[in-house]
Amino acid sequence: MSRLLIVALAASGLAACAPGYDLQRSQHAAMQFDAELAGLVPGPRMNCLPPRSTANVVAARDGVLLFREGHMVYANDTTGGCEDLADSHYAMVTENYGAGAVCRGTLAKVVDLTAGGLLRGTCVLGDFTPYRRPAR
Repeated sequence: MSRLLIVALAASGLAACAPGYDLQRSQHAAMQFDAELAGLVPGPRMNCLPPRSTANVVAARDGVLLFREGHMVYANDTTGGCEDLADSHYAMVTENYGAGAVCRGTLAKVVDLTAGGLLRGTCVLGDFTPYRRPAR
């Protein structure tokens, strides 16, 4: 009986720590998201990233992913579920057909690189909004 009580207390202690960690992680993600877009202006929406793009997810918040490629940042309104992609422990896996570009309607899978590729979430990508430095 005492072993069960110890296990239950340990589990409740770990559960109590999780909300604080999640809040801290969420606040960090929001700051990183805002920093990526600071000083940039949006351009017209696009259906796809440029062909052969090497853009990486650098921030995420509220279902919006930010991809960066060089000096360009692309915002993508997803269906939600891919926010973990902003963490370097996760990777995006897509199946691209035709031209091979990542486009609106692409199904993105989030895999955990530290857990042998375990599926963590999925989302469908929306339009891409490019952000650049304003012209002087």
